[in-house]
Amino acid sequence: MLPADERLGEHEALRVYVEFADGSHRGIYDPATGKGGFPNEPYDATTAMVINWHRLPGNWPERDARLRYRQVHPERSDWQYADGESFEFWHRAERIHRVVLTGLEANSVYAFQVRPDGQLFRFRTMPACLEQRPVSIVMAGDHHHIRWPSCVATGSSRPGYPQFTAANWMELLFHFPYRSEGFYSEFRPDHPNINPDWVQEGFGHGGFGKLSFSNYLLLIGLDNSQNWEGEPERGLRDWEGNLITEKWPWFETHHADVRQDLWLQNLLEPEHAPPAGERYLHILPFWHRGLFGSSRLQMSLKNRGLMEYWLPILYRNGVRMFGEAHDHMYGRTVPMTIRDTQPEGTRVEKVYYEPASWPLSPDLPAEYRDAFFAVDCLKDQGTGEIVGWAYKGRYITYDPQGMRAFGHGGWGGGRAPVSNRGAGNAGWWFADPERGGKTVTGARSYHVNRIVLCPQALVTQAVDVGQFERMERGEEPEWLHHVRWERATEAWSDVP
Repeated sequence: MLPADERLGEHEALRVYVEFADGSHRGIYDPATGKGGFPNEPYDATTAMVINWHRLPGNWPERDARLRYRQVHPERSDWQYADGESFEFWHRAERIHRVVLTGLEANSVYAFQVRPDGQLFRFRTMPACLEQRPVSIVMAGDHHHIRWPSCVATGSSRPGYPQFTAANWMELLFHFPYRSEGFYSEFRPDHPNINPDWVQEGFGHGGFGKLSFSNYLLLIGLDNSQNWEGEPERGLRDWEGNLITEKWPWFETHHADVRQDLWLQNLLEPEHAPPAGERYLHILPFWHRGLFGSSRLQMSLKNRGLMEYWLPILYRNGVRMFGEAHDHMYGRTVPMTIRDTQPEGTRVEKVYYEPASWPLSPDLPAEYRDAFFAVDCLKDQGTGEIVGWAYKGRYITYDPQGMRAFGHGGWGGGRAPVSNRGAGNAGWWFADPERGGKTVTGARSYHVNRIVLCPQALVTQAVDVGQFERMERGEEPEWLHHVRWERATEAWSDVP
């Protein structure tokens, strides 16, 4: 029989999930309050893991958050014991238990148990470098970093059981990303879609963060679904011409409690260290609301601050692709560059758009429509073709060596026709097929995107779900895209 201090919990786990842990340079952290991120620690996501499991409370709750683990490949070690923390799971009887394991060997397989003689679970740590093995990442669907109880979301009909979005549960489950405190947003309880009877203290967080893997990958998650960067827009009106402050009185005074752009700048260009572009082979950002989709509104409301604050610093640090969603369609952009000077042979011209699903109020003054329902497009002086966008002294144009966006919705796809809810021709050059762009709507837009990281290249592939049977038979699928970024040439190419 094991000594009492080594005994594990008495019940088998109801569910188990494993995450990467990153203790170095986590970002904003207040040691006085303990809120906001995590303190810096001397490890990264190649040598640390977070083990989470759910279990009904037992007779010895002090043992419920205990597990044992050992390395099983390429070498075998003795069992070690680790204790963690326990958390309530909202409106559920079980509790969440969490243990952070550090000091692990990279590129190794570990086994662990959460009860004596119980099920044996395994996880594999990431390689120390890409020469050990390539790394694959699969991305599909809307990747929210937020949670909110909402009366417009799908929920349970049980009395006293709150309606919720799926992100509610994800935020409770996952160690990543960062949570901001007291987040002000359209999903705060002040919002008319929120029933205050369903609000639990602490909900409404935004989330963002990063995971760093040695010197080959910096994975960044940003939340552009409910946080505006910079200062709030003043005098903003909705499409009916009503002031936003009439609906949300807090909008201009409590705009956002966390400036992600400042966090991002500190992460990528720290004051006393080399920039991230010099420290990592690959930097992969992702967020929910698409900046370059062919549907929904572009260059308006939430996207405006992101174009100003996020894209330039990402581009400066060598980002060549980022993932986004929200439009519920498949899309990839042409490669793009960000310039500080206007390209020769172009002129700037406003292109207006009107949402397809609701009419703009005739009460909106012309200067307001200029500011919020028009895009400053770059046009070729000879042909009049749209060749880019202009925004606050920067110019985004095609460049075969530039960065590009992939995604736009994946599993949520198929329900948004191209050009639905705005955009119009102002965004079409982003999807120019002659320059490598593409959009797909309907059933084929249900897709999965796979990213493979190698020492000298980044390969990204996408297939719609109709191709899965061919892949299971070992046949080559019809790719939505199969493109490669070559480090030697610093350019994109189609894979034969």
